Amino acid sequence: MEFYGRIDFQVKIRGYRVELTEIEEIIRHFEGIKDTVVVALDKKSGGKYIVAYVVSDKKVDVDALNKFIAKTKPPYMIPSFTVQIEKIPLNQNQKVDKKKLPIPKRNLEDYEKPTTQTEKFICEKMARALDLEVVGVNDDFFQIGGDSLTTIMLITECNNPGINI
Repeated sequence: MEFYGRIDFQVKIRGYRVELTEIEEIIRHFEGIKDTVVVALDKKSGGKYIVAYVVSDKKVDVDALNKFIAKTKPPYMIPSFTVQIEKIPLNQNQKVDKKKLPIPKRNLEDYEKPTTQTEKFICEKMARALDLEVVGVNDDFFQIGGDSLTTIMLITECNNPGINI
């Protein structure tokens, strides 16, 4: 007998078992959403993060969507990224073609640049721990991909600034 992995869409996020279809169901009830698919992508530092791909005729308010999800789901089930796309790519069997989904990129519209030395130091260390280009002073560490492992990496980096993680 060989084990090929899970058949369902359950993944482990921040130590919790998460059913991705539960998140999709909540998102489908948000105003203006025509279709959605939720996937878990691998972090370079280990672990996974949630990405929601949504289809809508108008621009989706990601903050409002996240608050909508948070009404019924715990924080670890809120997507780290929400990407608005024109349509969900399907393969020849009419299943979601995950290879054709775009790589999520951070929305830097609300990016607030660090101004003090302390803010610059912490934002730089957070960006390094999370493997991101930049982190702003108002970014939520856990919302942009932080978990217990990256928290330890961040603390280690801040305590030993000469050591690369």
